[in-house]
Amino acid sequence: MPHRSPGWKLIFIAAFILTATAAGLLLWPAGRPSPAPANSLAADKTCGVTIDLTQYDDAALAATLAQLRAGGLLWLRQPVLWSQIEPEPGQFDWAKLDHVLAAVSAGNSQPDAAGFKLIAVLHTSPRWARRPGDSLTGPPREPGRFGDFARAFAQRYGQQIDHYQIWHEPNLSAGWGQGYIDPIAYTQLLAEAALAIRSTDPQAIIISAALAPTLENGPLNLNELDFLDQLYRLHADQWFEVVAGQPFGFDLDPAAPPSAGALNFRRLELLRQVMLAHGDSDTPVWATAFGWDALPSDWPGRPSPWRTKPDHPTDPAVQGQRTTAGLALARQNWPWLGPALAVRWDSAGLSADDPARGFALSETPLLAAFCPPAAGPPLATAGRYPATHPSGVFSPGWRTAQTLADIPRQPPQTLTINFDGRRLDLAVNRGDYRGFLRVTIDGRPANALPRDTLGRSYVVLYDPQNQLATVTLAQNLPAGPHQAIIEAEGGWGQWAIAGWTVTNADPATSGPELLLAAALAVVSGAGLAWQFFPALAGLRRWPGWQRLAAVPDPAQVAIIFGLALAFYLAPAGLSLMLLAPLALAIIARPDIGLALIAFSLSFFQAPKQLPVGTYWLTESTLLLAAIGFALREIRPGVMARIRLRWAGLDGAALALLALGLVTTLAAPNFGVSMLEWRRLVLGSVGYYFLVRLGRDVGPPPQSAGPTPRWVWRLLDALVAGAVLHAAIVLGLYVGGHQAVAAEGARRALSPVYASPNNLALFLDRVWPLLAVIALLPAAETGRLRRWLYGIGLVLVSAALFLTYSKGALLLGLPAGVAAMALFYLWRQPQPRRRVAGLAVAGLALAAAALIPLSQTARLRAAFDVSPGSTGYFRLKLWQSSLAMLRDHWPLGVGLDNFLYQYRTRYILPSAWQEPNLSHPHNVVLDFATRLGVGGAAIFLWLQSAFWLSAWRLYRRRPAPFVLGLMGSMAVFLSHGLIDNSYFLVDLAFVFFLTAGLVQASLEQL
Repeated sequence: MPHRSPGWKLIFIAAFILTATAAGLLLWPAGRPSPAPANSLAADKTCGVTIDLTQYDDAALAATLAQLRAGGLLWLRQPVLWSQIEPEPGQFDWAKLDHVLAAVSAGNSQPDAAGFKLIAVLHTSPRWARRPGDSLTGPPREPGRFGDFARAFAQRYGQQIDHYQIWHEPNLSAGWGQGYIDPIAYTQLLAEAALAIRSTDPQAIIISAALAPTLENGPLNLNELDFLDQLYRLHADQWFEVVAGQPFGFDLDPAAPPSAGALNFRRLELLRQVMLAHGDSDTPVWATAFGWDALPSDWPGRPSPWRTKPDHPTDPAVQGQRTTAGLALARQNWPWLGPALAVRWDSAGLSADDPARGFALSETPLLAAFCPPAAGPPLATAGRYPATHPSGVFSPGWRTAQTLADIPRQPPQTLTINFDGRRLDLAVNRGDYRGFLRVTIDGRPANALPRDTLGRSYVVLYDPQNQLATVTLAQNLPAGPHQAIIEAEGGWGQWAIAGWTVTNADPATSGPELLLAAALAVVSGAGLAWQFFPALAGLRRWPGWQRLAAVPDPAQVAIIFGLALAFYLAPAGLSLMLLAPLALAIIARPDIGLALIAFSLSFFQAPKQLPVGTYWLTESTLLLAAIGFALREIRPGVMARIRLRWAGLDGAALALLALGLVTTLAAPNFGVSMLEWRRLVLGSVGYYFLVRLGRDVGPPPQSAGPTPRWVWRLLDALVAGAVLHAAIVLGLYVGGHQAVAAEGARRALSPVYASPNNLALFLDRVWPLLAVIALLPAAETGRLRRWLYGIGLVLVSAALFLTYSKGALLLGLPAGVAAMALFYLWRQPQPRRRVAGLAVAGLALAAAALIPLSQTARLRAAFDVSPGSTGYFRLKLWQSSLAMLRDHWPLGVGLDNFLYQYRTRYILPSAWQEPNLSHPHNVVLDFATRLGVGGAAIFLWLQSAFWLSAWRLYRRRPAPFVLGLMGSMAVFLSHGLIDNSYFLVDLAFVFFLTAGLVQASLEQL
C-alpha cells in the first residue's frame, strides 16, 4: 500500500474544501432560478377592471371614463353578450357597443390623455343557438355559429379592439350552461372563434377564457389546473396568445404559499407550472380578475364564497393592504404576468345581499389601494420588455418600430432604462458593422461587462454571424429601483436594440468556472477518499459509531422514522437542517433505511420540495443505505463479509437491469426511458440486492425467534405504510373530499395516486400479508402483531372495496386467496375439515362482499366485450400491442415509450376513443413491448425462479409471512393480466422486496 503522509492529507483536505465550496457557490442559484419571463405581451403591467360600459348614458359614461383614467385603470374588460347582440339568426343589435366604442375612441384621441385598451369578452349563447334546457352560458350546439358571430364582431370593431377573450369560466358548470364541463368542446369553440377573428383581424390577441379557481375535480366543476392541463393536451395553445387567470386572494395574505389543495393569490403560480410542464414558457398570463373582496365586518348578506373562513370576516382596510402587497409581489416575482384587472367596477346588476359587492372598486376602499399612480417614470419590473416599452427613455433622434429601436446618427445617442430588479439583460441585434454601447448602472460601470482603458463598461455590437444576442449588463444588484444609461457609438441603421429583461434572481453559472471547480472537487475528493479509506472502512470501530450502534433497535427505528417524518412536514428551510442528521442516521443503520423505503412506497409520488431541488425519498434513502452497507462490508481491496450464494433470481434481476439499459440506449424517446430505467429498474434491482444481504446491523435482540428481526421490520414497515395510506383514503372518502363517480359507483381516491385503480394495484399486493398474519395463528407472530395486522386488514379491505377495482376484487384478491389456500392445504399432512370450512367461509364472505358491487353498472359491465365497452377496448389494445411487438420484437420500443408508439401508429381505428394509453394492460405484453422478446423471457425467468425459491422455503419453514409473500406474487400475476403490475415505482419495489425476502430467508435457513 502506498505511503500516505499527513502532508498529502492536508493538501487534499484543503483542495477539496476550496473546490467543493466554489462549485457549490456557482451551482447554488440552480436551486432558486428566476422564473422564466414570457414574451412581450407580459410587458404591459398596468391595471384595469371588468366593467359593462353599455349600462351608462352619455353623461354617466363620460364621468365614469374620466374616473377610470384618473385611477390608472386603462384596461377595460367589456362583456360582449352574443345572446343580446344576435337575438335572432343574422339580426344584430350593435347600437350600445357603437355608443361605447365611440366614447372610448373620442377620449383616447384627446392630447396627452392615457389611452384605454379594451378586452372584448365574447360569451353567452342566444336561445336559438344553444341546446334546449341550457342557460345563457351554455355553449352553442354548433361552434361554427359562434365563430360567425366572432367574425362579424371583429369586422365591425377590429380597428378599435385588439384583444378578444373567448368565454368566461368554462371550468365551472355555471359557466357552461349548468351542465358537465367539457374541455374538448371549449377547445372547439376557442378554435372557431380564433380562426374567425384572425381571418379579419390578423393582429388580434386571443385570450383564453378566465378559469375560476376551485378545488373540485369534476364532472360539474373542475379545478383550473387540470382544466388548463387538458387544454394543452388538446393543443388548444395554438388558438390563444394569452392565458387568463383569476388570482383571487380569498382571506389569505398574498404571500401565502401556493398549494394544489388551497385557494389563494399565489395559486396563479401553479397555473404557470402547468404551462411550463407543457414546454410553454413564452405565453404570458394575464390576471383578468384579481383581488380580495372587501365586505364590512357586519355584512348582512349571503356568505362570501371568496373566503376560506366564511365565519371570519376581514376588515376592508386589511383587504386593501393585501391588494397593494399582492400587486407588488406579482410585479417583483412574476415576469410572466401582464396586466392585472380588478373583478368589477361597480355593483350594477347585483342583489343587495350578493357578496360580490365586496369587489366593486367604486364602492369600497379598494380603489385607492388597487393601482395607485406611480411616482416618477415607469419602472420595468421582473419580465421581458420590447424596446418600445415606456420604461426606456430615448434621447431625440432614435427610431422605433414594432419592438425594435434604431440608434441615431448624431449624439446624443442615449437610452435610459428604469428598472426594479437585481439583474438586467439587453437584447441586441448584432451584425457586420461597427458599434459599441457604453453602460452605467446607477452612475457606476455595469458590473457584468468588460471595461475599456478608461474604466468604462461596454458592449460590442459587431458579429459577422448577424445574430440576436442577449447580453447581461448587470447582476447581483441590491434589491430596489435602478437606472441604466446606455450611450451608443455607431451602429445606426441596424435596429440594434431589441429589448431588455429584468430578473430578481441570478441564474446558475454554467460556464467553464463551474466545470473546472466541479472537476477539481471530484479529483481532490477521490484523493481524499484514497487517503482516508482505511479510516472510513474502519468507521464501525469509532467509539461514537459503536455507541450509536448500541442504541436499542426500537429507539433507532423511532429516530430514523421520526427524522423522516419531521423532514417531510417541516418548512423547506428546517428540512434542509434535518437532511444531514437523517442521512447520517440511515448510513449508520442502513437496514432501517430499507424499512423506511418499504414504508414510503405508496407515497413515492409526493417528493419533498427543497430550495436546492426536489428530494425523492426512495432514491435518496436507497443510495444512503448502499453507502451504509458498503462502509460496513467493504475493506480496501477486498470484499469482507459478503457471502451470497448465486440464485436464479439474482441472474434474472441482473438480466433485467442490463436489458433495460440496452433498450433505453435504443429507445426513440431516450429521456423518458432513461428516467424509468434509473428510478424504476435500477432502483428496484438495487433494493433487491440490499434486501438479499439479509443484514441486521443493530444490537442483537434479547430473544430471537425463527423469523429474523430484519424480516419483520421490512414486513411491518410495508404493511404500516399501506395501512396509513388506506386510513387517509377512508378519511377523505367519508369526508367527501376524495372520490370520483364512475359507472354507478362512488370510487375512493388517494391524494397521491392518479386513479382508484392505481391505489388498488398497491393495496392488493399488501392485503395477503395482512390476511395470513392476522388470521393464521403462529407463535412467532405474537398477539399484539396479529391484532394490529387485523386492524390493518379491516382498513385496507375497506379501502380496496371502495376503489371498485375490477382487477383487484375479481382477479387479484381471489387469486391471492386461492393460491394461499392451495399452498397451505398442500403443506398439511392431510386436509383438515376446519381448514376447508374456513376456506368455504372465506369464499362465502368474499361473495357477500361483492353483492353491493354487483348492483353497480361497473361490475355488470366487467365481462362485456361489445363495441364501446371497456372489455372491447382492452381486446383492441392487446391486438395493437401484439402488432407493436411484431415490429419491435428484438428490443421492444423502450421503457416508457409505449404511449408514443401506440397513439401515433398502432392504435386501431375502432379504438380511437382511448388513444392516450401508456401500457398494454397486461404484464407479459408490458415486459415484451418495452424490452422485446428478451423482456418476456426475463419475466418468465423471474417468475419461475421466485416460485421455486418460495416453495422450497415454505416446505422447509411454513411461516405465515412466507405464505403471504406467495399470495402477494399471485396477486401480481392475476391483477397484471388486465392492468399494470410492475412498471410503476411502488409496484416494482414491492415485487423485488417480495423476491428479496424469499431469497434471503431461504439462504439463511
